[in-house]
Amino acid sequence: NAQSPLFVWRTVAMPKGVPPIRYRGARGFERPADFDEFWIRAKKQLAAVPMEPVIERVPDRDTSTGLLYKVTLRSVGDTKIVCWYFVPRDALDDQGQARRRCPAVIIMPGYGAEEPPIDRTTSGIATLSVNPRNHGPSRDYWKCPVEHLVWNIADPENFYYRLAFLDCLRAAEFLFERPEIDPKRVAAEGGSQGGLFALALAALEPRIACVCSNVTAFSAYADGIILGTLGHHKTYREILGRNDTTATLVRKSLAYTDGANMATRVRCPVQISMGGMDPVCHYMQGIVVYNRIPKGVPKEYHVAPNVPHAVPPEMREWNARWYRRWLGVQ
Repeated sequence: NAQSPLFVWRTVAMPKGVPPIRYRGARGFERPADFDEFWIRAKKQLAAVPMEPVIERVPDRDTSTGLLYKVTLRSVGDTKIVCWYFVPRDALDDQGQARRRCPAVIIMPGYGAEEPPIDRTTSGIATLSVNPRNHGPSRDYWKCPVEHLVWNIADPENFYYRLAFLDCLRAAEFLFERPEIDPKRVAAEGGSQGGLFALALAALEPRIACVCSNVTAFSAYADGIILGTLGHHKTYREILGRNDTTATLVRKSLAYTDGANMATRVRCPVQISMGGMDPVCHYMQGIVVYNRIPKGVPKEYHVAPNVPHAVPPEMREWNARWYRRWLGVQ
């Protein structure tokens, strides 16, 4: 006598004989005609803001193989962001000067979470944990008065994700300037919202060597708004369902920052990993992103069959293998 279903699950029905991996996505939120110009303009805005890095040692968080620094950088909109920078001890001499160049991974956070210091120096890898505005210690400089996924959503030039992408780009610019970093071996990584940031960073910064995007969120909106049952897709579905005078602008903001559209600009190897039981980011959305990556770019797509919205150890193993292949690390 149940009056409502015990659970809701949505999926995509493919034509007979067509494997799911060939799915390119539903219509809607297509890449805007001025997409490249939009992001060229955004990068010029960031370039006009001096970085003014403040680098502070955090010796109480050092490890046997790594040294930790707190890095504060200026970004667009008269704000600052905070990053945590772990460097292998043997990459620096006693005066803090570079003695060798090492590979690095830029790691970006899930929705609303702090990206804490992450130590991979036992593998000889430097890490830059980035906290875009409204995340972790960067909230000391910019705290959103509403859920940031809707901040200025009807204003494409000032939508939260446009600004946050530029925050991530500013962090990457800092890392590429470091004399102890090998600029040919810098990767971008993140899970959920961080998976979006990783794709966006590679789209905007051509020096990124490879990407690991796990349980990729905020991507393939035309599918996500139908398939997603929790989280940001539910919010955007409700906003667009009002069909008010701002709907066109909202769609533009989402299209300019959709991870599937950002993927069209990526030229480095990309690994997409999704959870087969994820109610927030459906695994078919990951396939859409995978198929938007330009032809000829090395790429992988994985599904962890029984995984919800999480990054389990098997995804970390896939990531590590990807870094061994493209960063040349052990």
